[in-house]
Amino acid sequence: MRRSSVDLPNRKRICSFSFERRPLFFSNLNQFSHREIAAFLELTVSTVKFRLHDGRKRLKKELIRMARKNLKANRPSRDDQFATRTVEVISALNPYQIAKLMVGTDQNDLIALLQSAEEVRELILGRVSPHIRTFLEEEMKRRKIEPDDIRKAQEKVLKTASKLPKAPPKPGKAFLAMKKKLEEKLEAHDVVEVGCEELPAIFSSMAEIARLEGILSLEILAGARDPFFTTGLRLLLDGTEPGVIAEVQNPWKETILAYFRTRYEMIETGLTEISGGRHPMLIAHKLATIYRAELEGPLGGTAVGEKDCTAGKFKTRVKRTPFSVMNLDQLTEALVVLAWIARKRGFDELDKVVDCIDEEFAQTGLRWLLEGTEGDKMFRLAPEITLEMVATRKEALVRKRDLCYSMVVDGLVSLQRGMHPKLLEFKLRNYFE
Repeated sequence: MRRSSVDLPNRKRICSFSFERRPLFFSNLNQFSHREIAAFLELTVSTVKFRLHDGRKRLKKELIRMARKNLKANRPSRDDQFATRTVEVISALNPYQIAKLMVGTDQNDLIALLQSAEEVRELILGRVSPHIRTFLEEEMKRRKIEPDDIRKAQEKVLKTASKLPKAPPKPGKAFLAMKKKLEEKLEAHDVVEVGCEELPAIFSSMAEIARLEGILSLEILAGARDPFFTTGLRLLLDGTEPGVIAEVQNPWKETILAYFRTRYEMIETGLTEISGGRHPMLIAHKLATIYRAELEGPLGGTAVGEKDCTAGKFKTRVKRTPFSVMNLDQLTEALVVLAWIARKRGFDELDKVVDCIDEEFAQTGLRWLLEGTEGDKMFRLAPEITLEMVATRKEALVRKRDLCYSMVVDGLVSLQRGMHPKLLEFKLRNYFE
C-alpha cells in the first residue's frame, strides 16, 4: 500500500482509530502485506504484527464471552420443568444405578442435589444404607448450597445418569461363593490372624466386588471382626478422600502398635522374672513401671493372695476373662498369679495352665520356658537362650502387626482410587515378596 493510494482525509481518519479498533480494521486488509501497512501507518513491521495478533486475540476472547453468556442464559436448568425431569430420571434408576451414580458424583454435587427438592432427597436417601443416610443428612445440615450450585449439580447428575449401565453383569456361582467366603473369613478372624500372605487376595476380591456391584456393596463386610479394618471400610463407604483415610488410619495404627509393644514387653518381663525366681510382689511393681506413669494407688497384682494362686483358680480367671482381651492391669494380675504358682507349687505346675492361655505370644513363651526345664540336662535349653527366643518372637509379632495394618490402609486407599484388582494384589504382595 502506498501513501498516494489513499487521500489525506481518509488516511487521517484511519489513523484516528483507537488502539483496539486498528488491528480489527487491518485484519480485513488481507490484500496488503505487513510491510505495506507499516509504511502507510508509519510504524515498524513488528509493531503491526503485534497489533494484528493482539486484535485477533481480543476478538476471540469477546466472542467466547458472548457465546458463554448466551449458553448460560439458555441452559436446560433455566427451564421450569428441569427439577421435575430430575425427579423422573432418578426415580427410574434401579439400586445398582443409584450406587453407581453416588460413586461417580462428587460429594459436593451430591449434597447440592439432595437439597434441590424433597422428592429427589427421598428417592436417594431411601435407597442407601442407614449409615450412609445419616452421614448425608448431617452434611446437608452443615452445608449451605447456593441455587446456582444446585442447578449445576442437577445438570451433572442428569448427564451422568444418561451414561449409566442398565444393570450389573449377572454374577456367577464362583463369584457368589467367593463373596460369601470372604464375608465369613473377616467375621471370624482379625487381619493379623488372617496374615499378610492372604491380605492381597482379600483386597483383590474386594476390588472385584466393587467393580461388579459397586463400591457400596462392600458394606456386607462391615461386620468384620477387626475394628481397625471396619473403621477404614466405613470411611471408604462414606466417600472419604483417599488421603483422608490414610490420615485417620495411620495415627491409629501407631497407637495400636505402641499398645502391643507395651503388652508384649510386659509378658516378656513377666516370663523373665518368673524364670529367675523373682518374688511376685516385686514382679507386680516392675510390670507397673512399664505402663504406668504414677505408682500411687493400688497396683495390679499386689492384691493377689497366695491362696488364690492355684492352677484351678487361674483357669477360672482366664475362662471368665480370656488372656488375649485382658487390659494391662488384668494382665499384671495374671502374670503375678503365674509367679505365685511357680514359687509355691513348682515350675512344673505351670504346665497345667499353659494350654488355657489363648494369647499366642504368652503361651509360646511359657511353653519354651517349660521345655527348658524338662528332660535330660544335656538337652535342656539354657534360660538365656529361651529368653532370647522370646525377645526375638516379640519383635517379629510387632513387625507382623505393623505390616498387616499398613497393608490394610494401602488396600483401602487403593480401593477408593479404583485400582484394578490384579494391580492391587500385586501392589500388596510387594510388601513381603
